[in-house]
Amino acid sequence: MSKERAELIARLFPGGIPKLFCPPLTNFNGRMHIDRERMIAHYASISQYVGGFLIPGSTGDGWLMDDEMMLDVLSLARGYSAEHKGGVLAAVLKPALHDMLAGIERVRDIVQSATGRRDTDGFIAAGLKGVTVCAPTGEGRTQSEIEAALKTILDLGLPTALYQLPQITQNEIGPDVLERLALQYPHFYMFKDTSGHDAAALSDADFDGVHLVRGAEGGYARWYKGCGGPYDGFLLSTANGFAPELRRILAYADDGKIEEAYALSDKLDELVTALFDMVASISVSNAFANAARIIDHLRAYGRAWAEASAPCLPDGSGMDADILAAGIARVQAMGVTIESGYLG
Repeated sequence: MSKERAELIARLFPGGIPKLFCPPLTNFNGRMHIDRERMIAHYASISQYVGGFLIPGSTGDGWLMDDEMMLDVLSLARGYSAEHKGGVLAAVLKPALHDMLAGIERVRDIVQSATGRRDTDGFIAAGLKGVTVCAPTGEGRTQSEIEAALKTILDLGLPTALYQLPQITQNEIGPDVLERLALQYPHFYMFKDTSGHDAAALSDADFDGVHLVRGAEGGYARWYKGCGGPYDGFLLSTANGFAPELRRILAYADDGKIEEAYALSDKLDELVTALFDMVASISVSNAFANAARIIDHLRAYGRAWAEASAPCLPDGSGMDADILAAGIARVQAMGVTIESGYLG
């Protein structure tokens, strides 16, 4: 790893870069209306297990938000993390380069307001771990176009994580492009791959110590370096509800308990697959968010889950009661029983 990248990571994460990040849900109580109290309670429920938040990620419906809402959610999370010594990656999820640049400038406005600076020192002082962007959207984009756009972002000099999300962008950043960017820009320090193809992590490219996190669900143990896989850790939607189980998988692997890691991983994999299948018919939001809403509802209300209003979707409607009930029954069948939820 380059000296500059190692020094940056040490400054951003003095206790070591986390192995588990989460893109928290955005909780709603009306059409695109944020339930701020619920979100703070949710942050508190998972922060003991996850080392950092990506906000607002795909699971947080970041692609549906305008800049004002994105900044509102980011400010809420930053305030929470500053108080509790956490860390937040600012996700600027926009389809076009000019919108990404505009969004990043808005984030820098927040940083300047809080610290008087707009640079890396300002981000660190503000409790932000940098910005996160995807490739510009477009199935026909060439690797040269994608590389040029990402270089424009990286030329800003800010701590940056790149996010592979072909389900939205309709393209992928190739390993060769990532290698060149990693060798040229030491402040590119993290790469999240949610493609499920894992082309970069499985390639022979030299990423010079860029921290690789997997965002695709399933097969958790086999993808983690502690079990011989290529990834340093995870940035997962399921950490919204299954953070304790994911932390246990990582701990088993780190302790050399490989069989235990695989056993829990397989069990969780089966459950998550079932939840994704259950929410496939919901057209509002996305499967990552809607599957997470089911387990979060149980974590929030415990045995009183059926008496509480169903999770509110971004359009203000409630999640289908039959889907919610079936999902919670499936979770409970796995052995996850919660008497008292984090909402008390």
